[in-house]
Amino acid sequence: MNKTVDLNDLESYPEELLKFVKTDFDKLENSFISKKIKISDGSGLFTYLNQMMKDYYFKCIHASRTYNKELFYEKGLFVPSSSDEIIDILLEPTKDILGNNYIAIYEKVKNQLKDDKYKSIHFVIGDIDDITIKNGFWMLDNYGGELLPDVLGYDNPIYKKISLLGIPVAVIFRIKFSNINDYTLSEIYSFMLNKAMKDKDAHLFKATYVFEEIPKEDIIEVKELKNYE
Repeated sequence: MNKTVDLNDLESYPEELLKFVKTDFDKLENSFISKKIKISDGSGLFTYLNQMMKDYYFKCIHASRTYNKELFYEKGLFVPSSSDEIIDILLEPTKDILGNNYIAIYEKVKNQLKDDKYKSIHFVIGDIDDITIKNGFWMLDNYGGELLPDVLGYDNPIYKKISLLGIPVAVIFRIKFSNINDYTLSEIYSFMLNKAMKDKDAHLFKATYVFEEIPKEDIIEVKELKNYE
């Protein structure tokens, strides 16, 4: 049985959930006074859905610019602040450009990673077509995401030389429902019920994050992006 759900594809939803919606449709519809489906975390329905989905995963996307997309298959996704290895992976392709500045910049990057903003992995729930510069994924045209610009500055001549190294990619991976915070889960469950009950064409595009690394086993595909304006 496939345990990975594409939240925007109703056909991938668990049979148990679809059966629940069909069997209890009237009861569910009458549960929402405004007719807008909104599930509160901590509610009985939320707890019921949590139990139902606890062993399932859903698909997510992390956007990046990388010099070697195979590394995602080999190593998964790192929480930046938790691994010095990410510094080597990031800076190794820049050695010739950085020259004598390499060691000093390496140390600056290492120190920058102590900032709280690097203690999580950011990703979106959505589709490949959502991953565009227009939708805010500027890191596709900035090698090193936020990290290198934070250290060097966007206008730094050295950074301008390395900003377009590598290729833009969408890292498609899966994560367990049970690994997501309750507030975000309440939005996800609300969307799923709405899609199953009312609007099969509903589309979810949402940014969120986790504090744990994504193991290589949960990387589904690393897709190079061609047209992402």
